Amino acid sequence: MPSDMIVGSSAASPGANQSGMQRYLGLLILAACGAPPAAAAPPSEAKVETSPAPPGLTARKDEFMGACRGDLSGADAYCSCSWKLLLEVAGEEAVAADTTTPADLDTFESKLADACASELPVETIRAQWIAGCAKNHAAMASFCQCTWNELTAELPAETIARRAAHATPELAAARERARVACEPLAAEAKAEIGFMEGCVTQPEVSDFCGCAWKVIRENVSHEVIAAGEADVEALKPQVRERCASLLPAAPPAP
Repeated sequence: MPSDMIVGSSAASPGANQSGMQRYLGLLILAACGAPPAAAAPPSEAKVETSPAPPGLTARKDEFMGACRGDLSGADAYCSCSWKLLLEVAGEEAVAADTTTPADLDTFESKLADACASELPVETIRAQWIAGCAKNHAAMASFCQCTWNELTAELPAETIARRAAHATPELAAARERARVACEPLAAEAKAEIGFMEGCVTQPEVSDFCGCAWKVIRENVSHEVIAAGEADVEALKPQVRERCASLLPAAPPAP
């Protein structure tokens, strides 16, 4: 999802040094958070396989489905649809042997959203949007939820999932309206993130820094903090009184 909204997929783009199966699994998450629409038909249900499955195919399916379900909670139908599409594109033999080609990968990617995006539950699309937006910063949660609420007030969730990788005029305009509507929450979050990044010099002081932030925000607006104009020295007595107990114990003297 677009970086100008601080949103995106939580998965990395499939790399050339990955196995075929790893690259396909990466594409599942990319598609869940916005893959390009394609004029592809859904995987066919009419084809009946009469020959035994190639050795290793069951293990590949277990790997594929397990990873998909783990990354996309509640999306069993999407995962099953994606697996069927993979077999249609690459063939059972290649999937079982993990010898699919870059051309197979491109075809799978081009068809995945159109074939399977309709199987994604709204909550799964929302969770992927929030995760990509927040980028592991809990402070961004309110802003990210706000942008989701604004977007889904205008567009169906499936439309967002299908088009988020492309700056179509409709989606670009909706994103901009969401950004403007939610900007105050983004400013608050960025001030907190900046403070915490400067304060947490080691993991052991994370709780102390979180407490210190609460004390500061009770006394100073986030605009003043973001501008670097907060009188932190004047607040140190309050911080020590309320938060000092959260500091790690000093090591004993030698």
